[in-house]
Amino acid sequence: FLIFKSISKSSLKKLDFYLDNYALTANEKFSLGGSLEHTLGHFYSQSLSSQLAVDFLDPQAGESVLDLCAAPGGKTVLIAERMQNQGMIVANEIYRHRNIALKANLDRMGVMNCVVTSYNGIEFPMTKQFDKVLLDGPCSAEGTLNFIDNKELPFKNDNEFRKGLVRTQQKLILKAFELLKEGGEMVYSTCTYAPEENESVVQYLLNQTTAKLVDMDSKVIDTSIQDQLSDGIKEWNGEKFDQSMRFVKRVYPHKIQTGGFFIAKISK
Repeated sequence: FLIFKSISKSSLKKLDFYLDNYALTANEKFSLGGSLEHTLGHFYSQSLSSQLAVDFLDPQAGESVLDLCAAPGGKTVLIAERMQNQGMIVANEIYRHRNIALKANLDRMGVMNCVVTSYNGIEFPMTKQFDKVLLDGPCSAEGTLNFIDNKELPFKNDNEFRKGLVRTQQKLILKAFELLKEGGEMVYSTCTYAPEENESVVQYLLNQTTAKLVDMDSKVIDTSIQDQLSDGIKEWNGEKFDQSMRFVKRVYPHKIQTGGFFIAKISK
């Protein structure tokens, strides 16, 4: 690990329970993204919860992987690292202006096995199926509240906005599943707590297809982190979920000092 000339050693803390990760103590006088080491691609700044989604996906060298909603590219970069830049990644992002950041991050981090596309994820062409698919789709982002200064999301009480998100999430998860090869695996993740956008969307997929939830109590990630994750909920607002919903994982900031997150692993 590069010792930053511009960062005091006291600001860095090695996360002993998580491979190759360091925590940086916040310093208003220092811009992490403005450092020379960041520009040169020596590191990527990312929340721990975002990394867990890739860990559970467990991409391997030589596989074909689709990141269906990829910008700004942090998870795509980590997928490439896990694949040792071997195999093929398709990083898709519908908004072309967000593709600028996506491509910049892939170039900066030396990703060489990735193709960038700009399809509407719901209409992604069925010309190829993939070994692995990551769907970290649009959500209400409630899990990011601890990163927001005013601690309030502008659409907090907008039920129509939430309903629209859920419809989009349902369409995206169906498309992601269609794009999987038989025997393939996908991860559906969000940075929100809302069951309507999490367990309920996964239940929708289970009802519509032959999808099965994968038991994530495995050794894909360090057990010291896994013990701090919470299982999925059993019901919400009168909707009872499949018993296998206990396999999904919820990340709560009071258990791990990171953003809130939801992760489900699904097999075809």
